[in-house]
Amino acid sequence: MSDTKRTETTFKWLEKHPALMERLARLQEISTNAGGDLDTLAKAEREVIEEVDRLGAEALKQWLGSRHEAIRAEEQSLAGSRRHSKKNFG
Repeated sequence: MSDTKRTETTFKWLEKHPALMERLARLQEISTNAGGDLDTLAKAEREVIEEVDRLGAEALKQWLGSRHEAIRAEEQSLAGSRRHSKKNFG
């Protein structure tokens, strides 16, 4: 996949996951010291670690949600196929 296509795909995905977009935007703010309050490496490091932790938690929350949806869809599909199957009694 080309870099341009990957970027487009990633941004489209992030638009559907605003909480992850917010975490990444916060990392960008930290890396550029947008607030001007990160005057030592230790402060910046602490902020990055905390934000990456939040990002990871949100990513796992998203994963869990998508996994839950996939399981529900599979259960519904199985339930539907059971309802539509013919019973043959010899």
